[in-house]
Amino acid sequence: MKKKWGVAVTVYCAATLFAGAQNAEPQKLELSQLFEKVVGNSRELKIAEHGLNNKEYGIKVAENDRLPDLSVTASADKASNMPVYDGGLLQAHSQHDVIHTLYASETNLYWSVYEGLKKRNTVKLRKLESELEQELFVEKKAAVSLKAVSLFLDLYLQYEWEQLLKADILEKEAQLKQVKDFYELGTVLQSDVLRSELELSKRRMTLIEIGNEKRELNQQLNVLIGNDDEQPVVPVLHTDALPQAGSFENVLEQGRAVAYAEKQSEHHVAMAEKEWELVKSANALKLGVTGSFRFSNPQIFLYPYNDSWYNLGIIGIKASYSLSELYKNRNRKKAAHEAVEEAHEHHKKVSDDVRTVLYRDYLALDESVQYVTIFELNETYALENARILKEAYFHHTALITDLLDADVLVLKSKFELKQAQVNVFKNYYKLQYSKGTL
Repeated sequence: MKKKWGVAVTVYCAATLFAGAQNAEPQKLELSQLFEKVVGNSRELKIAEHGLNNKEYGIKVAENDRLPDLSVTASADKASNMPVYDGGLLQAHSQHDVIHTLYASETNLYWSVYEGLKKRNTVKLRKLESELEQELFVEKKAAVSLKAVSLFLDLYLQYEWEQLLKADILEKEAQLKQVKDFYELGTVLQSDVLRSELELSKRRMTLIEIGNEKRELNQQLNVLIGNDDEQPVVPVLHTDALPQAGSFENVLEQGRAVAYAEKQSEHHVAMAEKEWELVKSANALKLGVTGSFRFSNPQIFLYPYNDSWYNLGIIGIKASYSLSELYKNRNRKKAAHEAVEEAHEHHKKVSDDVRTVLYRDYLALDESVQYVTIFELNETYALENARILKEAYFHHTALITDLLDADVLVLKSKFELKQAQVNVFKNYYKLQYSKGTL
């Protein structure tokens, strides 16, 4: 019994929370607000920010490697007696004088002055990697924003379709009543009533599907902007003034200058060239400053030895050159040079790809703008056709199938017009993403 009560309470609480979420005040959202919320709440961007910070620390690590290397050692040792077998192992031995307690402390320094600019180039390489990560972050932010815009526009379209369908259902219910009245008078067939009922039922089923699609899109958008899953969001979009792309020449010029792929490819080329310089530096002379300071007991550094404390400082210059790198590094340099050539060719291919994408997206935007004009005419034609057939049907000069088909064409033309208007916005923001300005 207790278990049943527990289940009942759990179900009741869940239902209460769900109902509360459903009754939450709808949140109106414009595109400008959408971008702000996405940037502030996207988990993908927060993950990318950590990667960006790691690259910044990589620069600091490379800069710290240019500082002198310092080390400190200290030891305390106890020595045993030291027998000396003067007459052989089987004869009596003598004892050598031994200082039994030994203390030693030492500080060592090495500062690399020149390694073929290896460390300086390493810092520059880390900076290039950080800049590339920054470009990737900018593209990630644009990609997340584009995803949010797509969800926003899809959700807006569902709201528009829902309003159109609700209005159409009210109109068709009134029309159904007229058909029933004519049936009561015996001027139309019962099949006309049944066909009208069936078409109205189809619209109600479509309305249910739109409602479910709205909730699904709403939840996905809420995840991106940091809302609770069931928080209703009402997109606000002004479709009176459709966005324009401008001339293709300007789009192409801007895209070739700031497209995400272009800028990333430029960094890949610079990094390949810097890697080549690093490989070549392996053949360079290495020059450094060395130093040490020792404070120990006993004094066994120079003869004669004694059991007194002493200190000694040494400073000097160390030069080295690896002869083996003359033959070991030959193929590494060739491989690095090939990587540079590959990066340059890849950059040319990226430029070609960017132009191709810009052509495609620009034409898609231009096409969607033209479609809006066409679908506006289609709606006008469909409305006039429906008016004529409705009048003809109720004057018994047209069939019910003609009237219902005309009604379907009206609803379809309205849906297509809204879809075309939304597609203009979708293609506009997709073009902004392709040319690197979203």
